[in-house]
Amino acid sequence: VSHVHTTNAGMELFMVMAVPVVGGGVLEFHIPMSEGMARDSLTGLYGRDFFEQLAHRSLALLRRLGEPYTLALMDIDRFKEINDTYGHAAGDDVMRAVGELLREELREVDVCGRWGGDELVLYFPATGCDGGCALAQRLIQGVRDLEIACHPELKVTASIGIACMDSPEMSLEKALVRADKALYQ
Repeated sequence: VSHVHTTNAGMELFMVMAVPVVGGGVLEFHIPMSEGMARDSLTGLYGRDFFEQLAHRSLALLRRLGEPYTLALMDIDRFKEINDTYGHAAGDDVMRAVGELLREELREVDVCGRWGGDELVLYFPATGCDGGCALAQRLIQGVRDLEIACHPELKVTASIGIACMDSPEMSLEKALVRADKALYQ
C-alpha cells in the first residue's frame, strides 16, 4: 500500500508494509518513497493512486473553507487510431507531449494524473465552473497546437468532461462520475 503523509517538509509518499505479529496485531513499516515513484513514467504526471490521495487531502481543506472545485477528465481523441496508424512509439510520444503540456500549463495548486490508458484526470481546487471551463478550453487548444517531434504531420486533439462542484461536500467519486458522463457527451 502507498499513502501520503503531511510532514514539516510538505507532502511525502510512503510505502506501507504490514506484517502480522505472532500473538496478534500488526507491525507497520512506513518506507519513504521518492516523488518519482508516485509519477507515471510516460507522462510525468501523478499516478492514479497518488492523484487520489492528493485530491482527497485538498478536498478536506476546501470543505473547511467552503470553496468549490472543478474536476475534469481528458481523453486523447482517436488514440487507438494513432497507435494503429503511427505505431505505439508515436502514441507514447503523444502521451509524453500532453503530459509536458499539462505540467507547464497548470497552476501549482492544480493536481493532474494519468487515470488510465489515454485518459487523464485534472483537479482544480478553489475553482468555480467559469474558471474550470476556461482552463479546460486553454488545455484543449494547447493539445491542438502540439507538435509531435517524430511525426510533425500528426495532429492531436482531446476531449474534456468537466464536473463543477459548487459545494466541496460533493465527493471526489461523484465528481468523477459527473466528469465521465460529461466527457462522453
